[in-house]
Amino acid sequence: MFGKIKRYAFSMAEVMIVFAITTVVVAVSVKIIKAQYESANRYLYYSAYKTLRDLTNEIHLEVNTVNADGTKLEEVDDEGNVIENYSLKPLPNSDADNLCTRIAAVANLAIGGNRCSAGEGSGSSQADIENAVAQPEKDLSLMMPDLTLRNGMKLYNVKKAKDHSLLSNFVIYNMDGTQDNTRTPQARSAYLVYVDIDGSRNSTILWEDVFPFYITLNGYVIPAYPETAGQEGGANNIVDMAASVQYEDEDAAGKVAEKWLVKSVTFQQAACRAGFVNGSYCAAFTVDDTCKKSSTNFADCKVKVVVPLKF
Repeated sequence: MFGKIKRYAFSMAEVMIVFAITTVVVAVSVKIIKAQYESANRYLYYSAYKTLRDLTNEIHLEVNTVNADGTKLEEVDDEGNVIENYSLKPLPNSDADNLCTRIAAVANLAIGGNRCSAGEGSGSSQADIENAVAQPEKDLSLMMPDLTLRNGMKLYNVKKAKDHSLLSNFVIYNMDGTQDNTRTPQARSAYLVYVDIDGSRNSTILWEDVFPFYITLNGYVIPAYPETAGQEGGANNIVDMAASVQYEDEDAAGKVAEKWLVKSVTFQQAACRAGFVNGSYCAAFTVDDTCKKSSTNFADCKVKVVVPLKF
C-alpha cells in the first residue's frame, strides 16, 4: 500500500570534505585578520612616534629661537630630525613649564584635553603610572591622561623628566670623536611618555596599545622596549617598528654613494649599530665600525624608520 520512503542525506565523506573546507577558510581568515591587526597597530605605532617627533622638534625650535635677527639656531633635515648644534637649550622641565604645557600649546588642544596643571583635574601622577605598569596586567585604563591629542592619541606621564637606567651611559659625541659634555647629560634625562596609540577604541594595556617613548631634554625621541628579558615590544619588536641604517661611502676617486648597513631590523638594533643611541639601551648591540665617531672617521650613519603602509 505504501511505497518505501526515500531518505536523502550526506555521506560521511561529504561531511568530512565540507568540514575540511570550513577549517581551511577559518584558518585563512584568522591569519588575514591577524595580519590586518598587526598592520593597523604598526601604522598607529609609527604615527605615535612621528607625532612625538614632530611636536618635539617644533618645541625644540621654539625654545632655541634666540638669534637677534629672529632666525633659529638650527633647522631640521628632510627626515624631520633636529640637526645638532652644540649651543642648543634643553627642553623645559619645570612644574610651570614642561613638555606637557609646550605640547598643549603647539598642538592647540581643545579645552578638556589638557591636564598639565597640578591639583584637581590634573593627569595621573608619575608614581601612579609607574605603579600601574608594574602590575602583572599592566592596565592604564584607570589612569587619567595628561593630554589627549586631536588625533585621539592619549599621552601619559608628560610632566616631569628624570634619569632612566637604560639611558644611564648615553653619550653624545662631537664630530672629532670627543664626548660632548654639554649635551650628554641632557640625553640621559628624559620624559618617559606613554602613548595610547588608538585612543579609546581598544584596551589600554602596556605593549598592546600603550607604548612608552623616551623624549630626552635635548630633543631625541627614542622608542622604549620592555626591560624584562625575553619580552618584545616597541623598539625591540620588528612587528611594531622596522628601521634601516644608511651611510655615505666614498671611493678612492672621491665618488660618494649611499649604502645600507642593515635593512629592516628592529629600531633598537638600527639605532645602536648606527651610534644614534648607546649605553645600557644597547646592551644587545654595539655600534658598527663604519659608524664610529673618531678623529679619522666622519661617517654619517642615519637611522631610517620604515614607513608602514596605511591600512
